[in-house]
Amino acid sequence: MAEVTLEFVLTQARQLPLDDQARLTAILARERAFRLAAILDVWAADESGYDEVAWPELKSALEETRRQTGAERLFDA
Repeated sequence: MAEVTLEFVLTQARQLPLDDQARLTAILARERAFRLAAILDVWAADESGYDEVAWPELKSALEETRRQTGAERLFDA
């Protein structure tokens, strides 16, 4: 069986009519949202203490990147 690459899928998707491309985009957005929700559920259920350590570091990095690019803050000070 041939390997299906992202490049192949994108090439095929670009050949679809625009309304089909829009439906595909919506499906992919929902799938990403479901996958993100699943990851967050696992993270929230984790009791190792990792998130208590990692979240402040991630939050700080996000805010610093936004500061450097001139974007608004994501979180209250």
